[in-house]
This record gives sequence, structure tokens and C-alpha cells, in this order.
Amino acid sequence: MPQDPQGESPSRDQGRGGMDITEVRVYPVDDEKVKAFVSITLDHCFVARDLKVIKGARGLFVAMPRRKMRDGSYKDAAHPLNAEIRRLIENKVLDEYAHFVQRETKTKRPTAQGQPVGFPWIAGGIRSDGAKWWEGK
Repeated sequence: MPQDPQGESPSRDQGRGGMDITEVRVYPVDDEKVKAFVSITLDHCFVARDLKVIKGARGLFVAMPRRKMRDGSYKDAAHPLNAEIRRLIENKVLDEYAHFVQRETKTKRPTAQGQPVGFPWIAGGIRSDGAKWWEGK
């Protein structure tokens, strides 16, 4: 990566390491605390899966993927090495989650029972207009 006159590498995104989060995918979860699972792509070449958007006492935050150890404790499977990169990841993920929630809210229509229906594959594949997605109607 080219260097600037002070000898520091320029960043392509807000992180000093020049890392760019090129894709964020949100997978909603119907849970009181865990709101979504998320996967992020770094520089179009590395994917980190199983990040979580969690509703805590002070609002939403992003938890890194972790795995259970033999002794029953948990260790992060992947994590940022500094606070700046953590903020970059958290801001991108929470922004995309907010956009997802906004889009989802706009697409919900009441059904005959008055319950909102989001995407076609929710509620057993029955679309909000009553058609079955596999029939193509």
C-alpha cells in the first residue's frame, strides 16, 4: 500500500490498518436479546461469520464470533485487535442492521389475522398477498 509523506499507510475506510468492510449480511433472529446474526466480508476476500447484534441494557452492540472450549468457557474465534477497528466493525454492522430493520418495517403488510408478514419465505412460504411463493403467482 502506498505511503503518505509522513510515512503512514492511508486507510481505505476508517480503520488505520487499511481494512475495508466490503459487505455486511444481516440474518434476523426472533429472540429477545439476539436480534440478528451477521457476516462481514473484508476487502472482498475474507468472510467472518456468526457476529451477533445483541440488545443489551445500554442498547445494541456487536458480539464477535466465539466457540465453546472443553472447560465450558468461551473464547472469541475472531476479534479486532484494537478499539478503532472494533468501532469500525460495530458502526458498519449496526448501520446495516438499522437499514435492514427500516426496510423490513416498510415491507410489512397486515394479514387477515392482523399479524405483520415480512419476506415471502416467512410464515411457511405464504406471501402477504396469500399466494404461495413456489407457485410463482
